[in-house]
Amino acid sequence: MSYWSKISLSFTCEVSKADKIHEAVQEFWDFADITTNMIPDKDGYANVYISGEDRSSHSCFDETLEEIVHAVWKVNGAYCDVGVQSLYLEELPWEDHLFNEEDYANFTKEDKACEQ
Repeated sequence: MSYWSKISLSFTCEVSKADKIHEAVQEFWDFADITTNMIPDKDGYANVYISGEDRSSHSCFDETLEEIVHAVWKVNGAYCDVGVQSLYLEELPWEDHLFNEEDYANFTKEDKACEQ
């Protein structure tokens, strides 16, 4: 199954491990336009946010997310909270907005009123 999604991860780790975790995540997930933001604190830890879009064919989306989280824990060498936000982009909800002659007439009236 193929799908297009946007994934965001958030976790806290030692600053020295953030780049290695980023690399490990990329091994499991073929992100496009990946961004990583790290906010270090005074104790040598950082809040890390990784996000990107993926257009791939994984056999099971949930299993892939679990593999990514396991990669974070493995490189971190200890438990840390890992938040995962995913947005399925393949079939976003949408609405049709159709504008008719009446809308145009109202627009031109308003436009003329603004000119005066």
